[in-house]
Amino acid sequence: KYINLVKKDTKLLCGRKYILLNEQFYNLKKESSQESGEYILITLGGGEISFFIEKIIIYLNKLVHNFQVVLVAPQYKKLSKEVQNIIKDNDITLLTKTDDMPKLINNASLVICSLGMVVYEVMFLNKKIIPIKTASNQDNIAIYLSNHGVQVLQNDLILKTFEKYFLKVLQGSSLNYDKHMINPYQNSIFKALVL
Repeated sequence: KYINLVKKDTKLLCGRKYILLNEQFYNLKKESSQESGEYILITLGGGEISFFIEKIIIYLNKLVHNFQVVLVAPQYKKLSKEVQNIIKDNDITLLTKTDDMPKLINNASLVICSLGMVVYEVMFLNKKIIPIKTASNQDNIAIYLSNHGVQVLQNDLILKTFEKYFLKVLQGSSLNYDKHMINPYQNSIFKALVL
């Protein structure tokens, strides 16, 4: 992706070893027990992803008596009245923004997320994940995950596969990805090596 964009003598630091995570993630990983969290976290980014949120919330509404849901949705007002009412009438906590994503991820039993940085944060904390490709700029991450056996849900598949995949992941005793897929240097160590 970058090789033709830089000078020949440029050293590229790419891949799982060079992902920069917020220091909070390292602290949480040290403190964290491996017990399941208390809720399902849904965080699909801030783009035009109302379609995905709506389908997921309508499905989870069937199960809401069994699950707490935390939804991070900056575009809440773009959701249909039906889904806004489901959110208001059930055990769904809505956050239009948050500065506490590390703790939200760490305390979740399952994270449903788009294919941005949050995927790596979830995997680093060894949490169950349902990754959803919501935009074309997520193709590389989708390919990486798929090549490592992680099913990525996409536009045309989400309606057909979400329910089956959701139950499989939630009920599974193990994580649905190889824990070695992300192994970053801690930021402070990384900075010392590079600078």
